[in-house]
Amino acid sequence: MNINLIAKNKIADYIEQHPETYTYLSTWLKGYKYREGRPKVNSGPILGSLVGSSQLGTSNYLVKYKMNLWLGTAYIIFLGTREEERAYHEKEMEKYMANNPGEKLKTVTITHHVKSTSIKVSDKKVLITADKKAVLNTPPLTETIELTFDDATEEELNSEGFASKEEYEKALERAITIFDAKPETDEFNELVLLLPLIKSYEHHNIKLPKFNALNALNLRLKELNMIPEYLSYTIGSVEKAELLFSGKKLPTDLVIAKVYKRLGFSFPVDRNDFY
Repeated sequence: MNINLIAKNKIADYIEQHPETYTYLSTWLKGYKYREGRPKVNSGPILGSLVGSSQLGTSNYLVKYKMNLWLGTAYIIFLGTREEERAYHEKEMEKYMANNPGEKLKTVTITHHVKSTSIKVSDKKVLITADKKAVLNTPPLTETIELTFDDATEEELNSEGFASKEEYEKALERAITIFDAKPETDEFNELVLLLPLIKSYEHHNIKLPKFNALNALNLRLKELNMIPEYLSYTIGSVEKAELLFSGKKLPTDLVIAKVYKRLGFSFPVDRNDFY
């Protein structure tokens, strides 16, 4: 199942405020529809919605998004550091409790490899996968499907869109408000009409960071405390490794693909990304 991403204005705004995140976010945007270890969820006749998150490389930055599986769309609900995410979570919990007085909470422990984390959730159904945590508003599910993030369709991108930024922001706010609407309801039908317009506006009006492969490769080396020489066996020689990471001479696409794999990038090679 392909998942389209909206609320991309949050990415553009965050980069403007935090330019040090440019390469992290451009790399995430480049790879989110190709990423290995894609989230897998159980699927039944009714899908629903869930919340997922992605760490940006090995940085302290995190992107959280909510997915509507009926409509194949996700919106960004949070972008920031882990410290900011904790503050955001506490604020959301306070809002939730204020809107649901008297509801009891329980603690669920999520184990990932050797790490263990505790979170508070309501009595709604909870799905724990090998590498994700999510709260589902759906009945028990049966089969397993694989989610992949993708671009909007050509038809959606060519939708008429909005006449102003104010109209877009109002529509986006409304879409987020009714994002959990169920099929065969008035709010769901409204959401079906709003999403193509939102995707079209973002495609034509929001300037997102352009992925630069050299910057991404060198940042990943820095994160892993590596130097180009460490990849000389993969690339062919120390000299060829230095030429690649300096941008002076690119090896073949096959070699670059091997370097991508070694450094944890799951997207295909595009020589236009080297500039």
